[in-house]
Amino acid sequence: MMRLLTLGFGALVLGMVPAGKMWAQSPDIDAQLLKDIRGIRAVDNHTHVPKVVKPGEAPDDDYDALPVPEAVEFQIPFFMRPEENRLYLEAEKVLYGYKYDDLSPAHLKELQAMKERVMREQGERYPVWVLDKIGTDVMVANRIAMGPGLMGPRFRWVSYEDAFMYPLNNSELLARSPIDEFLFKREDALLTRYLKNLAI
Repeated sequence: MMRLLTLGFGALVLGMVPAGKMWAQSPDIDAQLLKDIRGIRAVDNHTHVPKVVKPGEAPDDDYDALPVPEAVEFQIPFFMRPEENRLYLEAEKVLYGYKYDDLSPAHLKELQAMKERVMREQGERYPVWVLDKIGTDVMVANRIAMGPGLMGPRFRWVSYEDAFMYPLNNSELLARSPIDEFLFKREDALLTRYLKNLAI
């Protein structure tokens, strides 16, 4: 589920779209002030943005060093549930031209087709296209490694250092619980990958 949340670019505009609509409908706001506000471009300082994955390629597994294990039950907070928070609906309209006021299965199928069409048309430029649509100038990418579509200067990489904190035998930590086993195996694998990349 965390992966789905990460891949859902619509969540990035939750704080931006409704405010713009609200300001546009207010008779008391100064027109020049509104224009200036809309010209402000954001800096998103913590994301797990996905890279562009082409058909047939393996899924992007570098978006997070320690994702929540699938076996762990994770309750999505109320405000982050698309079926409960209409801001997701507004985000889909801004990004993909979604024309409905509901999330019925038939309409969601149409929305998915629209998303796939945009992704095909944009190719590796898709992540930058999203930034342009949501008014974001720079997105800081907290990932294991960067990948297709995540080019500078719009995307800035923040690497993971966690694996270097546990360079020795972690067998006792793995044995504490199933979750610790999952997490520390990920850390061990990541450290091995780093060392291999460094040819050590």
